[in-house]
Amino acid sequence: MKMRSKNFTFFSLVLAFASALAAQNQKKSSKDLAAEVDRLNWEGIDLSNDSRYIDAADRFQKAISLDDSRAARSYHNVAYTYELAGDKNKALENYQKAVVRNPQQTVSWASLGRMQYSMGLYKDAVFSGETTLKLDPRNASVQKWLPDAYAKLAEQKIYDARNDLTGDPATNPNCEARPEVIGEVGFFASAIGVIDKQSTALNLYKPAGVLQTPAGAYAEFNPLRELTFRLNGQTPYYGILQPAFYAGSQKIEMQYNFKYFFFGGGILFSQLNVENSTVPVSTTTYIQNTDYTSISDTKFGLFMGGRDDLTFFVLRIYPRYLFRDAEAAPKSTAFDVAKVEIEYRRNLRLQLGTVVDEKQPVSKGPFTDIIVKFVIDEIYLTEYKPTTGTEAVGHYFGTYDLSVGMEFGKLQREFDKIATTWGFMLTQRLYFQNTGNTNLTSFGNGQGYFGFNSTGATTGNAFSSYRGNSFIITLFAAQMFKNRYVVREQLFLEATSGSERNHAIGFQLSFGVRF
Repeated sequence: MKMRSKNFTFFSLVLAFASALAAQNQKKSSKDLAAEVDRLNWEGIDLSNDSRYIDAADRFQKAISLDDSRAARSYHNVAYTYELAGDKNKALENYQKAVVRNPQQTVSWASLGRMQYSMGLYKDAVFSGETTLKLDPRNASVQKWLPDAYAKLAEQKIYDARNDLTGDPATNPNCEARPEVIGEVGFFASAIGVIDKQSTALNLYKPAGVLQTPAGAYAEFNPLRELTFRLNGQTPYYGILQPAFYAGSQKIEMQYNFKYFFFGGGILFSQLNVENSTVPVSTTTYIQNTDYTSISDTKFGLFMGGRDDLTFFVLRIYPRYLFRDAEAAPKSTAFDVAKVEIEYRRNLRLQLGTVVDEKQPVSKGPFTDIIVKFVIDEIYLTEYKPTTGTEAVGHYFGTYDLSVGMEFGKLQREFDKIATTWGFMLTQRLYFQNTGNTNLTSFGNGQGYFGFNSTGATTGNAFSSYRGNSFIITLFAAQMFKNRYVVREQLFLEATSGSERNHAIGFQLSFGVRF
């Protein structure tokens, strides 16, 4: 029994010694770890002061990985570094991590609230500001923005209540038969430069309209959810290779809306001034009958389409009505236009650099649309008795555009924010021209339909009026200020084929008001 007691005593002393040694080493290790964390934090602060934000964030992240129990200060430093670098989202994320790890860290609550306030998150900002004042009632930094955050939050609640269109009209007056946007009116103007490939000279494109530049005004009214009216008047531009004879174009449309479908009709008025009409780059006019220089056309058209939360489609047709007659007619000049538009849009629910929450309503975004468009514009001119012995001469001009592109964002109402959208379009344009045609009996009066010539088809030249093609890059953007004022910008470059002489570059600016 005595031997066992001595052995037990010996092992107890060994265990006690080992435990004391381990505790001493742990204490020493803990001090070293704390010193290393402090060193990394100070290095990060020095790097931030030198604007080396990426290196500073790396030091702070290393400090966090070494000791998560002391990570609140490091997360705060990371957040402040991202704030200095201008990355508000990452700054907000790291300030939130800081207050989670140390809810008593006043400076992080104050910084978090300031960041939320600057990002328009007023409800969250008020909570963070109030938490800061509970920890530090005399905090001066919070007192600078918290009163305004209270006011903004109240405005936001009023705004949300007035613009809540959900629910039943019986319980929510906002759900009455009225659209989100009652109407928009505005104007636009363009400046288009003609680039001469040979001399590299840049000249201003001047159409035959009163303003001598592509410009106009527009209006859209939605008195009811079921009814839309659109008005548009402009001096149009159909491509750098077409004659600059368009003096004006006005369109009035009425649209009836169902839940997922719409249809409507319109009237298209067009005016030409053919007094100095030439086909670029020729300087000789193709018009022979100079007695009639200003002519007009009235066109009726139909359109239909569909839409839901993710897709939009529309088909718009203003067809050709007048066909040339081989019979004798009084001396005159007439013209007819044809216009076809097809547009398809699909929201891809993508957002650059962000993971999309599929549970979020589509109406809340993200808005990333793919766009496909096909547009046909045709002009048919007929000169009756232009010269002795000739009954009629016809001229045909056609422009066919196939476009694909993307648009990011949407111009929809948001409280205390500037709504923005931007995107691009890539367009392949085909030009068709046929002047001085006296063949009145062949297919399509010798001009064909959509550029097709049945007579030429038998000889391997089905599109005898084809002139050439061009490629167009268009960049566009829009902003809406105070949920009312809309500014749109568009920049395009049109590069023609090698045999053509001119390229084109243009800029359009538009300003509108919503109500």
